Order: sequence, then structure tokens, then C-alpha cells
Amino acid sequence: MPARTSAQIPSYRLHKPTGRGVVRLNGRDIYLGEHGTPESKERYRQVIAEWLANMLSGELPYEQRGRIRYARVSDVEAWEESRLTRPAPAEAVWIHPDLLEYA
Repeated sequence: MPARTSAQIPSYRLHKPTGRGVVRLNGRDIYLGEHGTPESKERYRQVIAEWLANMLSGELPYEQRGRIRYARVSDVEAWEESRLTRPAPAEAVWIHPDLLEYA
């Protein structure tokens, strides 16, 4: 099976032994409920949205949960690229206390 490129979104699949919907993210299966139901498809959309948000925010897999188990080379490269191209934070502007009411 060819390696997944970073532009591909993991697909919603049927886990035949249990009849549940499943998606594989970062090498880990996430079960979504009974396959084909609206609830299962909504859960898939939520999981993918969270996964994409984490990838775009520059967090490595599992970093948000405090336990980095592993990361693919492509994940690390994407993470480093996002860190290097992230816009610089706006610097805080000091305002004299007498002028705060006008700010």
C-alpha cells in the first residue's frame, strides 16, 4: 500500500468484524459508531476537523494529550514547516494609563 501524502484525508471505512465505522489517524483506529448512521458520519467529520486543526496548529500527533508515542517523518516535516512559516506574533503596544479610556 502506498504511503499517504499529507494532502490526503483519511477515509471513512467499515470495520467488518464489528460493523462500526472507523477512520485511521496517525496509525491508530478511531471507531465512530454503527457504520452508515448519521451519528457515525457526524463523528467522522468532528474527528477529521480536530485532526486537521491540530495539524495546522503545528502540534505533533498526541502532543495535545501529553503523550507523544511516535510521529511519521512526513508529520514532523509538516510540523517543522508550519513552525517556520508561522507569522510572527504582534508585539504588545504600551499605552499610557491616561490614554486607556480612548483606546
